[in-house]
Amino acid sequence: MIYTTNMGKGVYVKKHSISGLDLFENSDSRIMLNDPADMCVTEDGRIYVLEASGSISEITYDGYLIARFGGNSDKTDRIGLFEVPRGIGVDSESNVYVLDEQKAFVQVFSPTPVQSGIHEALDDYNNGRYEESKRIWKEVLKFNNTSFLAHLYMGRTYMQEENYEEALEHFRIAKVKSYYSTAYWEIRNAWLQKNLGYVLVLLLLMYIIFSLLKSIDREKRIFRFFRNVGHKVMSNRLVSDMLSIKYAMLHPIDNAYNVKHGHTGTYLSASLIYILFFVILVLYQVAGGFIFSVDIADYSLFNTLVTYIVVVGLFIGGNYFISSINDGNGSVRDIYVGTAYCLSPAVVIMPPVILFSNFATLNEQFLINTATTAVIAWCIINIVLMIIEIHEYSFKFTVFNILMTLFSMGVAVLAASMGYLLLNQLWVFIREIVVEVLLRVKAG
Repeated sequence: MIYTTNMGKGVYVKKHSISGLDLFENSDSRIMLNDPADMCVTEDGRIYVLEASGSISEITYDGYLIARFGGNSDKTDRIGLFEVPRGIGVDSESNVYVLDEQKAFVQVFSPTPVQSGIHEALDDYNNGRYEESKRIWKEVLKFNNTSFLAHLYMGRTYMQEENYEEALEHFRIAKVKSYYSTAYWEIRNAWLQKNLGYVLVLLLLMYIIFSLLKSIDREKRIFRFFRNVGHKVMSNRLVSDMLSIKYAMLHPIDNAYNVKHGHTGTYLSASLIYILFFVILVLYQVAGGFIFSVDIADYSLFNTLVTYIVVVGLFIGGNYFISSINDGNGSVRDIYVGTAYCLSPAVVIMPPVILFSNFATLNEQFLINTATTAVIAWCIINIVLMIIEIHEYSFKFTVFNILMTLFSMGVAVLAASMGYLLLNQLWVFIREIVVEVLLRVKAG
């Protein structure tokens, strides 16, 4: 194998096969480096990379980070740090030798017991000694139960043993979605082979029962009470407006006409639709399957809420402003309510998509991506048709109106950003003056 890396910042190690292909090119865990100075490879394939900052990265044969140590001495004489690191080497005992050009000496690093255990476990795994490897990884987890490498290779070992449930748990902790997807597919496939017949029989029974009840109801009217209650509920304006979501999804022009003339939609019902859409937006990011959702620990509900309010508010305000100076007939209420109903495809379709993502693997990712893209396109088309009807524009002028609305949104964001920067600078200036005055008073 030939190992190379580029100079500069944001570069990666490349591991070239005989044909010249980079075996790390499609890795989901490539380690970014800044100004690498030297590199060496051990007999078992581990890679050590020395950076100009003095940082030393140890990487597995398949590109995962084992450890990172060292650093810059910042003109001080401290053991383990470097002034101008230039060369790196490693011996058969995994002792690392690093040359400092400025100080003209070599520092030697010996592996800790945990690192030695990791090296041994990697070697056992790579040579097919999976039981020995698993035993050592368990020891590593006693020192660090969140070790990425330990959970990754424990999961791989369990996959070799076809113990997919244990593998799934370790891949989830390691947050390796590609391996998690493979293990989950095996579990799902086994469940389907065992239970698919029962599921089909249950669905058939449910269909038969439903058909019988429907037939009996046509003759005996056994569900008359529930229909009467349903009619009374439907007569409520808010309920009727909320149930119009389905109609708005399929008939956006007619619905926009009804909104404009006050037949459908109020501020309250539109606000509820906006809230529903926001809930779905949050659930899409955090409530989908592990493969398709973000880590809730890294998710900010506040940032999502602020972004959502700003985007929706700027669109409604910007569209009303642009249409007001271009002979648009829509009021603020028409735009507010009409835009809410334009989001109806997402409100209706995305909940089943989110539910499906909890049972899907990466093999079905294209279905989720296709559904999401279709919903976004559907909402955009509804918005275009809504603006045409609300403002009584031609299609050409509607496109111009939307582009100008987006431009006004960008200007508003830019103005707000500049205002924030100016206020922040003013606050820093005032604070420095106050501190300076207090110091002078104290000194006087």
